[in-house]
Amino acid sequence: MQQPGVVSSNSTRLCWICSRSVLSGSIQTDERGSIVHRECHMARLKLREAEELLQQSNELSEIVNRSRRSATMECKGCASHNLQSFSGELAIHFPGWDGLTKPLVFVFPRLEVCLDCGSTNFSIPEEQLNFLRGDLALGAWAGDALRR
Repeated sequence: MQQPGVVSSNSTRLCWICSRSVLSGSIQTDERGSIVHRECHMARLKLREAEELLQQSNELSEIVNRSRRSATMECKGCASHNLQSFSGELAIHFPGWDGLTKPLVFVFPRLEVCLDCGSTNFSIPEEQLNFLRGDLALGAWAGDALRR
């Protein structure tokens, strides 16, 4: 096979990309100074551009995948991603002996349970949270309102 840009012994010039002869009136050189057909050179430039775009696309895909992995919830106890959502039912008692005379606060949170270590996270809705904050300040009527 002919080396790029080398003139053969019979003075026929060959395109280093396709190895076909190049007419003397249409001789063109690429960025390295090698003889090429205009069409071969343009096709090679488009191929290089497509390869660069593919590389950029692969890099962006990796960034998106890393972002998705980091956006996935992680267990605060063991850093596992093996979490499952469940519906919950919880009765909250106030602490101490005085808590025995106070109404229970019923909450039905969404539970995020780590299936590896058992750690569980949930949020208490604002209405029930206000009752817990207010404790006795809201009075007995708040417990009646929560039971409805």
